[in-house]
Amino acid sequence: MLATLLIILRRVAKILRCAKCIRFLHHRKSVGKGEEDDEMPPIEYSSTSTHKKKGEYTIEYDSRDHWNLIFSMRGSVWPHVFKLCVFNLLWTLFCEFVIKAKYEEPFNMTGKGHALMAIMVSFLLVQRVNLALAHYHEARENLAGMLKFTRDLVAATAIHTKDDQTQSAKEWRNLIAYYTCLMLRLMMAASDYKSERIEPWKIPELHGDIKEELLKHNQITGYTGKFAHEKRTEKEEVYRVPVTMCHFLRIALVDNKQYLTEPLHALAMGRFNGIVDNINHAYVS
Repeated sequence: MLATLLIILRRVAKILRCAKCIRFLHHRKSVGKGEEDDEMPPIEYSSTSTHKKKGEYTIEYDSRDHWNLIFSMRGSVWPHVFKLCVFNLLWTLFCEFVIKAKYEEPFNMTGKGHALMAIMVSFLLVQRVNLALAHYHEARENLAGMLKFTRDLVAATAIHTKDDQTQSAKEWRNLIAYYTCLMLRLMMAASDYKSERIEPWKIPELHGDIKEELLKHNQITGYTGKFAHEKRTEKEEVYRVPVTMCHFLRIALVDNKQYLTEPLHALAMGRFNGIVDNINHAYVS
């Protein structure tokens, strides 16, 4: 009975939200025709992003801290089901003490509910294990993709410019290979930041002009904070460094005309940028 009532209330809430949206669209259409723009109550949208701290892209947790996992409010369903849990507890106490004291007949509960809950918990446990394995395989595929596309980009630039054996062309190929491998190293440093606590701009493989450029285009160590709408956290900057390095790699690809005797064809540039897109997509995924 209670479950049916909750389902009915949810459907009524959805119908009311749809009605608000329809009123809003009709209101906008009327205003477009020149009618008076009456005050329209704002439509409220719910979002779970409020449970994240500033600078968080995903909810992170320590799997070894079981109590924190059970009672954590951020990234959990507790804020949504806590009221129902309290109501269920109060209803159980009411049945146990009030109804049982009012009626002379014993008020007992069978064990069928526990058997049903055991089946549900088993199902949810298996589902969570499958979800964890799916996340692991997805992360593994993204890592393999970053390695594969890094190798493909270095090989593609070398093959497309193999006929140009000038010193400047060799320097350009070395520059592309260094920037590509460095971007992969920065991505790994950003991924390991939670456990290693080493910022990507402090890795030993980063040196020379590109290090100065990355430090310059950084809100913590550079001047980009002057143009940002708000100050980013260190965690945000850590995850932003590989994306910045990706832009410098694209600039180096475009500057091929300064090193090669003949500029690269547009189709070759499209292929190179497509490989860079694949690397960046595997990182942000």
